[in-house]
Amino acid sequence: MNNIIMIMIIVCFAAFICLTVSRPLKALFHVVAGSALGAIGISVFNSLLAPVGVTVGFNVITALISGVLGIPGFFMLYIMAAMMR
Repeated sequence: MNNIIMIMIIVCFAAFICLTVSRPLKALFHVVAGSALGAIGISVFNSLLAPVGVTVGFNVITALISGVLGIPGFFMLYIMAAMMR
């Protein structure tokens, strides 16, 4: 009887730990995936807009801005680059 109770406590504790850890990992994965897609988008848009003279520097900060802020952050980078031109 005591073994069954201990097993139930361990299973509940393990489930609690898994649920607690999964949310931050999901958020981290979301930022990393968005940053990777942002970096790809910056590369594509830089090659398309280079003849016009509007380019955004390709670095970790610009990739994180586009990854965290998404599409609005991506276009914000290009609007700021066009304004600074």
